[in-house]
Amino acid sequence: MIQRNPTIRKPNMSGLNQTGFGLRSSLSLTPAARFCLRCFSVAARAAAAADASEERCFFVPAGVFFSGSSDLEPLDFSRDMRAILSMIALMPSAERPGRDDGTTSIESLLAEDDGYQTRAERRAQEGQARRRTSSGGRGSRSSKSSGSRPRRKLSVVGVSGEVLMTLGVVMLLFVGWKYWLNDLIVGDEQNQAGQELSQVLAEGGEEATTVTTTDPAIGIPISSAPTVTNERFAILYVPTWGADYARPIAQGIEQHEVLDHNIGHYPDSQMPGEVGNFAIAGHRLAYGASMQKIHELQLGDELVVETADGWYTYSYRSGEYVAPTQVDVLGSVPRYPEQAGTDRLMMIMSCNPFWSTAERIIGYAVFDTFTPRADGPPESIAASVASQGGL
Repeated sequence: MIQRNPTIRKPNMSGLNQTGFGLRSSLSLTPAARFCLRCFSVAARAAAAADASEERCFFVPAGVFFSGSSDLEPLDFSRDMRAILSMIALMPSAERPGRDDGTTSIESLLAEDDGYQTRAERRAQEGQARRRTSSGGRGSRSSKSSGSRPRRKLSVVGVSGEVLMTLGVVMLLFVGWKYWLNDLIVGDEQNQAGQELSQVLAEGGEEATTVTTTDPAIGIPISSAPTVTNERFAILYVPTWGADYARPIAQGIEQHEVLDHNIGHYPDSQMPGEVGNFAIAGHRLAYGASMQKIHELQLGDELVVETADGWYTYSYRSGEYVAPTQVDVLGSVPRYPEQAGTDRLMMIMSCNPFWSTAERIIGYAVFDTFTPRADGPPESIAASVASQGGL
């Protein structure tokens, strides 16, 4: 026999108790169902408090509507759920549904509804919008304030490229200094040294330690070669290379000891004015570039060599290019070392081409005149020597 509790069907109109039907029931409901019934109860109480005279309509899970009137209207789930959410916002925090009491969030129930966004989704979208806005004009400021300053990634290729560029700039600066600025500075120093040597020779000083003899054939003085390497004994003037060109000539052709500071004289060659080949050499670039313009010499250009006895003037004749190993050009008769010379020649030599030592450029000149010191310098260099204080 089934016994029924007479209190089960007793209506409770003071509020939608338990099930939300206004009835007391001992039926076991799911958390979601209990939450929905609580929502209906809250909505009914809020509506009654807001306007007791206006008829309001609410729905129950069974799809049956009750209201102040007996009219029924179709179920609008989305609309009524939003109305319920607004009612929930008015509830005390202790009565609001949440995960702590085992109920299901109503926002998760409406997540599948078109156009509905949960609070977490709205916050995420607002955060993305703020980040996009801040990245436009104040990205650098925000990155500095947050401490997450972006750093450019270094790579081997990037670092190597910067190192090579730096080395290239340094090399260009070094080349410019050594072959242009340094040539100007060292060249001026060598010209000054030649002018000082000219004054010493004019005053009869002891700068040169050579012994002078007279050539009986033409009656000109011939000095013996210095016995000390790097001893300065003469000055070379080339009027077409500039009025201030006056480079000292020293004994020997050692690069660092002689050629880096002077024009060098080949020890086995003849001295100025002597029969044979007076051979000298100098740098074409760097260290003053004493032979830089050797390729500009023209037929008849004068080359004047000053010694303690006076000035020996040579006239340019011709030039040629030879290999570095072709040393027969240093003989008394260039190219024919086995022959005895009869001419008084002068040979000047330097490296060729520019920036290289692949070959040698040579200029030949023949003796023209000798001017004793008592007569003063030749006309071609008289103004230059006078301005330098040589007389």
